[in-house]
Amino acid sequence: MKVSTAADIRTGKTSPADGSALSFQCITTLEGLAGLRRDWLALEADCVDCATLFQSHDWCMAWAETFVPHDDHLELLVIAIRDAGRLVCVLPAMVCSKSGIRILRTLSEPYAQYSGILCRPGWQTDATLDILLEAIKSSHSTDVIHLRHVREGSFAARFARRHLSATGYRETAPFMDLSAFDSEDAYLARYTKVQRRRRKKIAGALEKLGSVSFVAHATSSDYEELVRSAVGSKQVWIAKRGLYSLPLTDPRLVNFLIALARRRHKTGLQPVITTLKAGDRCISHELGLRYHGRHCAFITGHDPDLTDLSPARLHMDRSQRLALSAGMHIFDLMVPGDAYKASWASGVINVEDYAAALTMRGRLHSALYIRLLRPLARIAYRHAPAWARLKAMSMIQAVAAK
Repeated sequence: MKVSTAADIRTGKTSPADGSALSFQCITTLEGLAGLRRDWLALEADCVDCATLFQSHDWCMAWAETFVPHDDHLELLVIAIRDAGRLVCVLPAMVCSKSGIRILRTLSEPYAQYSGILCRPGWQTDATLDILLEAIKSSHSTDVIHLRHVREGSFAARFARRHLSATGYRETAPFMDLSAFDSEDAYLARYTKVQRRRRKKIAGALEKLGSVSFVAHATSSDYEELVRSAVGSKQVWIAKRGLYSLPLTDPRLVNFLIALARRRHKTGLQPVITTLKAGDRCISHELGLRYHGRHCAFITGHDPDLTDLSPARLHMDRSQRLALSAGMHIFDLMVPGDAYKASWASGVINVEDYAAALTMRGRLHSALYIRLLRPLARIAYRHAPAWARLKAMSMIQAVAAK
C-alpha cells in the first residue's frame, strides 16, 4: 500500500446550499480512514439512502484493514468533501493496478454489491459532483474510473451520468418491500394456495430428517464458526456447478466478515447469520447485512445433497418474516436478477456500470477490456453449459497452482 498523508486542497467551489466554500481531502492511508470515523458516522445518520451500507464506515474500515495492507496493487483513495469543516460527502474508492493500468473502483468491490456515494441531502448538487471528479483528477493516480452496479436514482448515478458513460452492462437487483406488510400474518397472506401447499410439503420432507428449527445468530459465541461454515458450504455449492466467485475464492473473506461483526456500531451495520436445521444437521444458512431498515441477503447457501428438497425456499420464507419482525422495510436480494428470486421479490431496481478514461492508457483499457472483452467473457460464462465451466475452472486452478 502506498504510504502518504491526507491532502486537504481548497477548491474555491461554492455550495448552492449556503454559498460557503467547499474543500476536499484525498485520504490514502488507513490512519486517515480511521480518523474520519466520527464525522463519517454522523454523515451516515443524515443520509436517506439505506442502500449505501457498502459505503458505511464499519464496512469500509473492516475491509480496508483486512485487504489493503497485504496488496501492493491496491491504494486507498477516499474523497471527503467538507463545508466549513463539516463532512458533507464521501466517495469511498480505491485505485487498483492491473497490467500497469490504474483503475479507480468502489472501495471493497467486488465485495461491495453497489457503488455508492454518501452525501447529505442539502449538498446533493452538481457543484459537489464536479468537486468529486476534480479530487480524483488531483490525485494523479487514476487512468480510468470504473464504477459497477450503480443503482438507478442514487447520488452515485447522478455522478456517473454527469462525468462517466455507461459501459453497456445492465442488471437488476430484486427486492421485497416489507413495508407493505403490517404483520407476519399479512406477509403470509401473500402466498397462493399452491405456494402454501408447496411450503408445507417442503417442511414435511425436511421433518423426516429431524425436527426443523430456524435460528438467528446475531451475537452468538459461535458466530465465527458459523461464518466459516456458511462460506465453506457456499464454496462447495459454487464449485459443483462450475461457477466462479472472486470474493468466495479469497481466503481473507472469512477474516473480513469476522472483523466486520466485531466493529459493528449499535446504530449502523449489523451482520446476522440464520440457520435452518433438521435435528442437529444444518441444511441451509444465510449471512445477512442489516443497515437502517434494509436487510441484504449477502451469502446464502444450503446442503447440496438436499437440493431436491428445496430447503433454501423454506429458509427464505423464514428469513423474510424474521426481517419483518425486526423492523426491516426492505429485503434486498441484490444482483443478479436471477429467475429464482422472482417469487421473493415485489420489485427490482436497475443497476448499471459506468466508466471514464482520464489518460491514454485509460482509454485503451476502457475500449478494449471494459467495453469489449469483459462483456464477451461475461456472455460466454453465463451461457456455457455446466460441464464446460467445470472444465475451465479445473484448468484455471491447475495453472494457478503452478
